[in-house]
Amino acid sequence: FEAQLYVAAAAVMSLLMAALGASQERALKESADWRARYEMAITANHNVMFELEPRSHALAWGGDPRAVVGIDRGALTSLDQLLARAHNEDRERLHLAFDALVAGATTAASLVFRAIGDDGRTRFLEISAGTVVDFDDEIHRVTGLVREAPPSRHGDDTAAFA
Repeated sequence: FEAQLYVAAAAVMSLLMAALGASQERALKESADWRARYEMAITANHNVMFELEPRSHALAWGGDPRAVVGIDRGALTSLDQLLARAHNEDRERLHLAFDALVAGATTAASLVFRAIGDDGRTRFLEISAGTVVDFDDEIHRVTGLVREAPPSRHGDDTAAFA
């Protein structure tokens, strides 16, 4: 009788593990599909998404930064690298905007700045960013979109904060 009970328990556990494995595979596929749709939508609208980790200042990108910013993703892995590509006259303003976001002094920022691409060309870019606050009211991430600024915004040296 004990052997039958052991075999039954093992069978139930095997079924449970198979169900969990199938559920995990399905979730991974749905996640990959969602990410592909998301990146296609971002790219189709000529945007690129970024995520800044506030403590290390590491940058992660969604979409293709080269297509919008003109800079390879591998050359934009930190805030310092992004700031180094900003035009000299815009660098301080961009830095102040990110500092305000990371410090929690503002929850959203929008500004136009110039960036120097890998090809040496200057691009006018518009950045809209906001903070993601953790459950303990700490800044968890700074996220946002970057796109080419429309010509009507070229020369706009203001920064809007919320």
